Amino acid sequence: MDIKDDFTMGYAGNIGFRAGICSPFNFYDLDNETTTTLRVHPFAVMDATFRYYLKVEPYQVIDLIKPLVEEVKAVNGTFISLWHNESLSENHIWKGYRSVYEELLKIASA
Repeated sequence: MDIKDDFTMGYAGNIGFRAGICSPFNFYDLDNETTTTLRVHPFAVMDATFRYYLKVEPYQVIDLIKPLVEEVKAVNGTFISLWHNESLSENHIWKGYRSVYEELLKIASA
């Protein structure tokens, strides 16, 4: 299918690394007992997780994200977060999430 990179490995209902690793890795095909060329890039957090599953307020989100960012930095890993267009809109239930995203960028790039 010519898909070379996958960015869907993560939890919907919680934060953290679903594969237990914060660096990209090649997918392992259990049926054929072989490593494939598909590169999996695990994500650590998703906007909807905080809003719908954990039900935390925007001002609480950075306190949950920051320890993950620091752990990833400590092992020289790759921190990937998943954000939807709507969550950056500041409309209705997403008020405050744009500033969370902006703060995450500051923390991750520091």
